[in-house]
Amino acid sequence: MRSWDERTGNGGPARHRPCRMWVKVIEAGIAEGTFRDDLGPKLTYQFLRDAIWVAVRWFTPSGRLSVDQLADQYLKLVMEGLETGR
Repeated sequence: MRSWDERTGNGGPARHRPCRMWVKVIEAGIAEGTFRDDLGPKLTYQFLRDAIWVAVRWFTPSGRLSVDQLADQYLKLVMEGLETGR
């Protein structure tokens, strides 16, 4: 199977810089006990990246949610999860 870089032609060190930065922050959060240690840092980064980047396709500031409301709901989902805790 070809890598993402091979499929998209998006190679080079600059493309990987944001990934490395995010993964380092996630790893630091795991090390200090802020983030869970049972989830892979790279997979976590990919999930967050995709969730954030896809929002630009459907979000409109004049829509039902303001930017702050969208950010609040995204943060709640990421930091608190979907379960009610029952």
